[in-house]
Amino acid sequence: MVFSKNSTSQLLGLIRQMYGIVDQVVVIDSSTNAEYNRVIRSTKRMSKVGVHWAVALGYPDPLRMWALKKCRNDWVLLMDTDERLNDELRNKLKSIISKPEYDAFAIKRYEEVERGQRQSNFFTWQIRLFRKRKTRFRGILHEQPIIDGRVGRLDDGFAIEHRVEHRHPTSQEYYKLNRVFDRLSYATYNEKMLEYVSKLMMPEGAKIKDIAIGRFVWGWLTLYEKITLKKPQEEVANRDYYFFVVLRNLVYALKQHGVLGVPAAFRGTKDYIRTLNEWKDEPDSQMLFEISKEVNGRGVIKYLGLDRDSVVRQLSARYKNKKGGVDLLMSLLKEKYKRDRYIK
Repeated sequence: MVFSKNSTSQLLGLIRQMYGIVDQVVVIDSSTNAEYNRVIRSTKRMSKVGVHWAVALGYPDPLRMWALKKCRNDWVLLMDTDERLNDELRNKLKSIISKPEYDAFAIKRYEEVERGQRQSNFFTWQIRLFRKRKTRFRGILHEQPIIDGRVGRLDDGFAIEHRVEHRHPTSQEYYKLNRVFDRLSYATYNEKMLEYVSKLMMPEGAKIKDIAIGRFVWGWLTLYEKITLKKPQEEVANRDYYFFVVLRNLVYALKQHGVLGVPAAFRGTKDYIRTLNEWKDEPDSQMLFEISKEVNGRGVIKYLGLDRDSVVRQLSARYKNKKGGVDLLMSLLKEKYKRDRYIK
């Protein structure tokens, strides 16, 4: 399962690498008409490939449940167009999924690979191989799937390599998304803090609440909010936002640079708080915070009904020749919020 937007050459390279070892390739394409037609022409003789056009919503996560329903087999491998499996993983993929005791696998993703060569040993654990029937996505930015079952961890020799030559969303696009995803209530804050503690200690998707440190962190956060009389639906105070950002930065600083990266975790945090206060002063600030509670809780997919084929088809037809992306997603979120308030 792969999502593509105007990255046809990389997409075709990925398909060529995977075609001989998978039973089906599901492509969700949000390209321009010219690039979409190029994908169709290039894959028309590849019987395993199914290409489905969908409106661009700024990032692929909101369409993942819709795409998952188009996968007909039990096991699914989720890839980006700028990623490749290393030889060890590609050769052993089918034997890995024959293990009946697991429902998903966390795989090392090396983040800095140029022209097939690793630029560093920096990696993150990502759940990319999973049973379809045991998997759920919420549509959260950079989310890992929710697995209803056991998550295994592949050996160090197996890896996904991220080709950094690929162009990523601009900082301005992330700025718009973070106006929703980085506004936190205390109910969301606890889950987010635990998530980043988990990233420091164990693979993505592992249930940190089941181990002592997870229970300790959760208990401490809950006690702190009771003592300070914080309400679950109240927005997080700047001081607590500060701790959250430091922890988030610390996770990646330690992974990238080890102990030497710790000072970097504190850099830029004050600038982030300044940006957060700018968001709070914007005219639609309260509306975006209310939306944030919905999408960080239920997820974008459920909030907008994007797991339903009729909804995605309707949106795709409506915006076929119009500009999609982050601006469209933000517009849909605001329309939904206003509609719900009107009905109430």
